[in-house]
Amino acid sequence: DRNRLDAHQGVIHTETLKLGDAYLIVDWDAAGYPCVTFNDPEHCQVAYEDGRTIWAAKWWTSAARGPLNPKGTALVRMIIYWPDRIEAYYRLSSDEGGDWARWVDEGEPWPMDWTHDGQPLGIPVFHLANKPGAGKFGRAEHRGSIPQQDRLNKDLIDLAQILDTQGWQQRH
Repeated sequence: DRNRLDAHQGVIHTETLKLGDAYLIVDWDAAGYPCVTFNDPEHCQVAYEDGRTIWAAKWWTSAARGPLNPKGTALVRMIIYWPDRIEAYYRLSSDEGGDWARWVDEGEPWPMDWTHDGQPLGIPVFHLANKPGAGKFGRAEHRGSIPQQDRLNKDLIDLAQILDTQGWQQRH
């Protein structure tokens, strides 16, 4: 109720059907209550081994100022969730070639401990998959119609090219 998931369930289900996958990540707010946020698969990844989640990652672009980013430079942040810890990284380059460095929030240890009484709390990422295959990842509902749409797009482009060349014939 506190996270208003009943109000957001339409978006969550629609995006899962549209993209094939979606992710819910559980965190804690300042008052100590669980906070559930929706994340699309373009910014999240989960790794499986023998049907179990090994780790999950989330990345996003941020220009927030802080001890590691005093000028507010645009950078890419990434959090990797392990069963017993959470690791945070950043890189200055948005391309695939940038090197990742540790991101340490002021007053926080690195990596952040994710245990209670010495026991791992587990990975706080819920992977929602539409019609998952053997690899556990989902498939978009419209996946089967993409080749037909590609063909229609090609036909329209060809028709436009024919109209251009036939409508305004070239002189020799």
